Amino acid sequence: MVVVAGPKVRLHLLLARSRLAMQEEVKSVARQLQIGDWFVLYQLGKNIDPLIYNELMAELAEKFKGKSIV
Repeated sequence: MVVVAGPKVRLHLLLARSRLAMQEEVKSVARQLQIGDWFVLYQLGKNIDPLIYNELMAELAEKFKGKSIV
């Protein structure tokens, strides 16, 4: 329940899951995600290779660059 209520907790969980990704990329992606999107991304991080997850985070950060917060 804390995860649903706390965007900062969700950010720290994503940061812990994506240790290979750049911290600023993870932060920029996390700012754009709604709870459902965050959950899917978090589950992907648990189930795919860390290098591929790193690439995914980098691509998402590039896609979200310059976009306003949802």
